Amino acid sequence: MTRATKFLAVAAVLATILVGCSSKKPSRESAGTTPPASTQAPDAVEPQRDDAAAPAAPTVTATVAGGKIRTGMTYDEVVAQLGEPTTKMALGEMLQCAWEKDSSAVVVHFQDDKAMAVHYGGESSEAPAADAGKVAANFSKVKIGMSEDEVDKLLGPATKSGGAGDGDTAFAVKQWVAGDDVYVVTFMNGKVQVTHKEAGE
Repeated sequence: MTRATKFLAVAAVLATILVGCSSKKPSRESAGTTPPASTQAPDAVEPQRDDAAAPAAPTVTATVAGGKIRTGMTYDEVVAQLGEPTTKMALGEMLQCAWEKDSSAVVVHFQDDKAMAVHYGGESSEAPAADAGKVAANFSKVKIGMSEDEVDKLLGPATKSGGAGDGDTAFAVKQWVAGDDVYVVTFMNGKVQVTHKEAGE
């Protein structure tokens, strides 16, 4: 076989391969037009999302000393669960009662003898005793509506502080221990609502 004959034979084989490859292109393209099975039935997932109902808001509860408190309970029902409150004070038409145990506390706001809001607070902090002279001299200057910063400037850092809630329902209680006396300021939404002094024995 001459060199020219070998060349023609190789060329014929290459031509056959190229023709065979080009003849398969249409079948690949047509196969590509068929969408994957996962995209053919999108409706199978949609009804599940549409039918899913939003979970109902849970009733606000708080627990301290084994008691379980819910909004709507009467004052007597709450006392039956938790005992007499540690502190009790009037906030306009509402009555604020607090139950403290160890590092936790429950504060309940009553109106018309019904629990309107229940706050559970575990956050608290404690500092050394306050400057007795400074607190005694300036406590009468604390006025309703003052901010926490204004009160801190008058009385210095609080000995104890704690609170719970957020936004318009946020509350905080700060105490200044000065000798045998305890000065207490309650804040609602960052503003003074109630002040009182607990005299030592």
